[in-house]
Amino acid sequence: MTTPALGCGVAQRIANGRTRPAAPPPNPAKGLQACAAHIQAYLAQLREVLTYQPADRYWPFQAIETAIFLALALALAGSCFWCIRRRIS
Repeated sequence: MTTPALGCGVAQRIANGRTRPAAPPPNPAKGLQACAAHIQAYLAQLREVLTYQPADRYWPFQAIETAIFLALALALAGSCFWCIRRRIS
């Protein structure tokens, strides 16, 4: 699979070590159409994968999330209490 830039010639110029832009193609409209066609072909290959959880798992997930946040809050409160008590004494 190639990148859209490779089809438009940008990556080829970078790979060849040319830092200056290449001369425009003889027919700019044809070059633009070829670039657009390559990008369209690249985008047609993309897919999105989604994973859904069943509705009956909503409350267990909420309980797990709450437990994680409570544990983090207690750990933070405990470390703050420990730091404050250490500085006072």
